[in-house]
Amino acid sequence: MTPIPLRNHLLAIVICLIGSSAFGGEIPPMSDEERTAKADHIVLAVPISTSVEERRDENYIYRQMTFEIRVEEAEKGTPVRGDVITVTAWKNEWVGAGTPLTNASGHRPLPIEDGLARFHLQDPDENGHYAILLPNGVEPGSTASPSEVGKTAVADADTTTDDADGEAPSTKDPFGWDVILVLLAIPLLVGSFRQSGTPRWVLMSIATIMLVSALVAALLG
Repeated sequence: MTPIPLRNHLLAIVICLIGSSAFGGEIPPMSDEERTAKADHIVLAVPISTSVEERRDENYIYRQMTFEIRVEEAEKGTPVRGDVITVTAWKNEWVGAGTPLTNASGHRPLPIEDGLARFHLQDPDENGHYAILLPNGVEPGSTASPSEVGKTAVADADTTTDDADGEAPSTKDPFGWDVILVLLAIPLLVGSFRQSGTPRWVLMSIATIMLVSALVAALLG
């Protein structure tokens, strides 16, 4: 069994702390490995229609979205090429006054109609609808073409073939955890200046932890 790098342990601890304190019900994004493991079905598909049900209160706009998608290639699960299946997602938008509440905001990003994307899905419900994994179960603008993805998720993960110089090709995500942590820390830091007393110092402390963790992740990377 391949040992888990120290970097992954540090990031997991930081994300747990952030999720339990700063973001309340917000769900941290999954890595590629987590999405592949948790998804019951993975397909490369194109959304061909979209419908939205919307309601609102004084603080939020709640949107429940349904997409009809045409499967171009199947990587995992039961859908096959040519199937048209229904997938669901949701998104909450803060419209209230003051600082947004720390609730989950839903799926991010969302698929774009007529845009090729990779969908990580759960088993269908009683209506035959597949729920997209929260929060980042959609990989829009996938660089993989249909001819490249007619393979299993295991084959996708096996990318250890040496290059011409005898070195394994790099699989590092350019948009790594260090960048994500910085992007998450900036709104907290800005928001702290809008608070006073204890809330200000709590937000500033959390933002500082995230920035330090981003630095550690960059150094370890």
